Amino acid sequence: MGLTIPIAQIFYFEQFRVWSGFFIICSFFLLIIAILNSLKKTKNNKNLILVFSSLFFVILVAELVLRITGLRFTYFEKRFNYYESIEMQNRIKPFWIRPTHTDYILKTNEFCFDRKSNSYGLICEEPDTAILNNSKVVIALGDSFTEGDGAHKDSTWVKFLERQIITDSIEGLSFINAGICGSDPIYEYRLLQEKLLVFNPEVVIVAYGYELTDLIIRGEEERFETMRPAIKDKWWEPLFAVSHVLRVIIRPFYADASLFISLKDYRYRRNLAIQDLKKSITDFKNLSEENKFKLIIVFYPLYHEIINGKFDYHDELYKYAVDKGISCVNLLNFYLHSGVNEENVDEYYWPKDKHHNAKGYQLFAEGVYPAVLKAIEQPNKGYSLSSNF
Repeated sequence: MGLTIPIAQIFYFEQFRVWSGFFIICSFFLLIIAILNSLKKTKNNKNLILVFSSLFFVILVAELVLRITGLRFTYFEKRFNYYESIEMQNRIKPFWIRPTHTDYILKTNEFCFDRKSNSYGLICEEPDTAILNNSKVVIALGDSFTEGDGAHKDSTWVKFLERQIITDSIEGLSFINAGICGSDPIYEYRLLQEKLLVFNPEVVIVAYGYELTDLIIRGEEERFETMRPAIKDKWWEPLFAVSHVLRVIIRPFYADASLFISLKDYRYRRNLAIQDLKKSITDFKNLSEENKFKLIIVFYPLYHEIINGKFDYHDELYKYAVDKGISCVNLLNFYLHSGVNEENVDEYYWPKDKHHNAKGYQLFAEGVYPAVLKAIEQPNKGYSLSSNF
């Protein structure tokens, strides 16, 4: 009876806890040993029990070490202390937004910040149509770095940007933070096109971070036709969820153990995802021209990209966007020129979680500010020529 809940969790992937798998492994081996003990006591059986018990002990110790050190934890296990399958994490929705009017918490072992969604499923204040109709609307799109994961709701880069605008006595602007943890440019384009254009934005800022894996898993626009991720789940994923030793064993066979795809398949899907990201940039550009708003694309660096001093792949996207005549911001260059480096990176990012803290989001806003200022000062509303920062 004690195995019922953990086993059900494995196959339904509903908050399968880290230590549930350890309990199942112990129960499985003890059951096998009990069966062997119930058999006729022969020399061969005794040797089999000894071998099996020794194997059990070695695997048990290895599982303990891997769990204690967290060497093979998935992101969900590190942050939420439970395993969730790729398909469940990336179940396709018409829009990637929060449930409306819902309180939730952005929490890790390093921080805990409250949030509340509005009627649009976004974290910003409820849009006031009367105010928005009499102001220039700036919409920010992006993932967790735009929602402000790792900081108070008043310390997102959008809020820092808004306060800087007010400090400089620039009036008549209203900001909508449409950043959502886990979002990607495909979802963001759909959100803008179908729900946010009603606010008649003057400027739209799209923040690109590390959405490559998102597109590899979810696919491009076809996701909304199939309503399923592009990567199919594996029948043996429940075993992967249970055993951290198994994760070590299968790691050499996959380019990314959490994606369950070979190196050859990963390279193919990565190239497709890069092309899809380029297409998303073009789609945003075309939408800006059709709806007469000014587009700014921001490429921001992750923790390890600061350490490495270079983007993993955003240089290619940045060049592509610049060649398309889009106003772009290269925040990696801005951060490095501002003195962020390997020695002080923990002052701007949470050391374990790797999201920005408030100081990091303030720097993010400082890097974006010149592009926004130039956009709002342009007399003619509509798509503008490239200006890169």
